Parts: sequence; C-alpha cells; structure tokens
Amino acid sequence: MLKLFTAHVAEDFFSSNRYLQDHIPRCKQHVEYRFPGGVFQLTPTAFEKLETLNILVNQAERFYPFRITYDIETYLDKNDVIQSKGTKLQYIGQHKLPSISVCPNVPGYESPQCFICEGDDAQLVDAFTTYCREISQAAFERVSGSGSIAMAINTLKGMLMNEELLVQHDNKMRLIVVI
Repeated sequence: MLKLFTAHVAEDFFSSNRYLQDHIPRCKQHVEYRFPGGVFQLTPTAFEKLETLNILVNQAERFYPFRITYDIETYLDKNDVIQSKGTKLQYIGQHKLPSISVCPNVPGYESPQCFICEGDDAQLVDAFTTYCREISQAAFERVSGSGSIAMAINTLKGMLMNEELLVQHDNKMRLIVVI
C-alpha cells in the first residue's frame, strides 16, 4: 500500500511525513492545516445562550452574591484504633469530628455559628446541613425576586408556555385537517 503525504497548496507529494514537515517552512505559499474534527472552540456560556434569545442578564448579576464559609475540624484519636486484617495496612488512629463552624454572608445570617459534637457525629452533620439549607433558601428568595435574573427566568417560562401553546394549537389544527 502506498502512503503519500501532500502539501495541498503547493500540490507536492512526499513519501513520508518527515519530508512534508521539512518542506512546510520553506514553502513560499500559505500553508493551510486541516483538522478532521475541526478546531477547538469554547462552549457558549448559559448567558451567551440567553443572549441569542435576546434575554440580557446584567454583568453584575452573573455571579452568585452569597456564600457559606465553613470549617470542619477533625482530630486523630489514637486511643480508638481499628484493627487491620492484613499485614500491609496498619491503622494508627481514627478521625473524630469535634466541631463545624459556619459563617455566611446572607443578610440575617451574618453571625458565625459553631456546631459542637455531643457524642453523635451524625447529629452534628445533620444540624450543619439543615442550617446550610435554611441559609440557601433565604439566599434564593433574595435573588429570585429581583433584577434581570428574575426577568430572564420569567421570560424563559413565558417562552416555554408559548411553545406548549403552539404545540397544542398545531395538534388541534392537524386534528381538524384530518377530520
């Protein structure tokens, strides 16, 4: 089987890729590279996709303004060692969870909270996640009711409802035509 490597612009043929690569810098004509899968392109962001639908979101509202900062403390308890079954693995202690500190920037929740373990790690984690959900809900209520994000959500809802109405109307028209 014959393999040929070609410089498409100069229409020269080479018996190996090495000869082609040597030719390219000396070629007087413009070299054009062709990639079978195309060249890399960035995926459009959600906001760029919304702009194609003429839904504009302010630059200041594109980043979520609220956050929850937390610190989970653990220590290695060497008195509570699990016995290993094999010879290659040896446990030197077990991690214990004494506390979790939380400090969000959501209005109404700015004061730091510290959850302390009173014997049951699962209760501590449950209290922490419940508090985080409560903060998240408060933040969502603040964001969803204001600004261009809310307008974008309402516009998209309207477009989806119009799409559903068009589909229903189209189905009724087809039904009438068939009858």
